[in-house]
Amino acid sequence: RNPYIVGASVTAREHYGREEVIETLLAGGARAHWIVGNRRVGKTSLLRQLELLAARGGRLAPLYCDMQGCASYTELGATLAEAVADHADRFAPLGLPPALTEERDALTLLAHLRRLATRGGRELLLLCDETEALIGICEREPAAMQRLHRALTGGAGVRAVMASTREIYRLYDVCQGWPTSPFLGGFDMSITLGSLSPADAKALILQTQAPRGGRIKAPAAAVAAIRDATNGHPLLLQLLCARLLRNDGT
Repeated sequence: RNPYIVGASVTAREHYGREEVIETLLAGGARAHWIVGNRRVGKTSLLRQLELLAARGGRLAPLYCDMQGCASYTELGATLAEAVADHADRFAPLGLPPALTEERDALTLLAHLRRLATRGGRELLLLCDETEALIGICEREPAAMQRLHRALTGGAGVRAVMASTREIYRLYDVCQGWPTSPFLGGFDMSITLGSLSPADAKALILQTQAPRGGRIKAPAAAVAAIRDATNGHPLLLQLLCARLLRNDGT
């Protein structure tokens, strides 16, 4: 079986690298982060890996939400509600009322989830993908988005990790006339997602996290050439390795 995955998100043992970033996002001092990176660099995979690890750990109650296509505050609330409904079993032990999966107001929904998680001795981990959609919503519905910003950056009870391309910096212009902080204010934006480190790129090429029978054999020169040709970009690494892999696992 060709172990290299092209075009889909990866998690668990198929997810390589980003350990320090993951540790910072799950246990660091800041509770609101905005991850910026080029397209296809692994932002969705990072969010999905955070979701998996948080669900296993028990300290956090993760909620992954893909905001792509949201054009209004109402649609944003509906998308959040759908994400909760998709993982109702995850929130059921916290006492999730069935009616809450029908709540379409994002602020009300987040407030309920935060309270449920806190009462259960946990913290809500909100993982938002394709957040460029927020640019248009902030432009059209600034009052609602200012309230949502306060909920996301308000501190105890919720951790927020947002992911987007550099296009998100347009929010500074959109929020210029706000009487409050711009939507990006209050988020730690120090993490830029880029290429894998040389060691992590090598691990991915050789599939060191696979069961022993699924590991790849390659001379050091081949590993270095692949790493250099792709500059450690996760998608390009997967794509090139998928093309080069032989039937004998070399």
